[in-house]
Amino acid sequence: MAITGIRSDNYNFGSLASIRKQAQAVADRKEIQRAELKAERERTGLIKNEHGEMVPVSSLTEKEISVLEERELKQSTTPQEALLAALATAPNSDEVELNKQMAAKATKMQNKLLQGKRLSGEEMSFLREHFPHLAAIADHMEQEVQQLEKGLKGCKSKEEARQVYMDAKTRVMGSTNQEDGSILVLMPALDNIYSEYLKQGTSGKKMNIWA
Repeated sequence: MAITGIRSDNYNFGSLASIRKQAQAVADRKEIQRAELKAERERTGLIKNEHGEMVPVSSLTEKEISVLEERELKQSTTPQEALLAALATAPNSDEVELNKQMAAKATKMQNKLLQGKRLSGEEMSFLREHFPHLAAIADHMEQEVQQLEKGLKGCKSKEEARQVYMDAKTRVMGSTNQEDGSILVLMPALDNIYSEYLKQGTSGKKMNIWA
């Protein structure tokens, strides 16, 4: 399963002809994935519901099954792929150019998140408007690093700090939806916090994680 919003595919947002060709390739892959999901349902008699739980197909209506299938397909669509589809069907060149700029901007933010770095308020506003899934991941990251930072500030020894750090990673591993890609953002973010804490301990400086 692809990781939504995080996979770094090397898409080329160049000529419209190239964009349409790539968008068609994505659409073809989606159809293959749709067929695979159907085959899996028929083989197991199960389907994943909105909570990520496997439930009997027989307990759902055709409409409910269709909604869950589309949800599964959407979860495996990256922001670049979504933009490719938008670009390929844009009615005029101005709209194509605008969306190309959005693609470049979103990719930079995506790479920043993958490094566990915090986004600015302007960047978060952009994601909330155009890429809410990535914005949700960034919000989740903010919550986790603030919780870890608070825990570390209360530690009285390196051993206690390391335990708080490891507990945070264990919590994230156990509670995070592995399919949405957020784990790839949260882990480096926690590492950054802990690394900065250790630097603070050796330099005597006040911890400022996001400086």
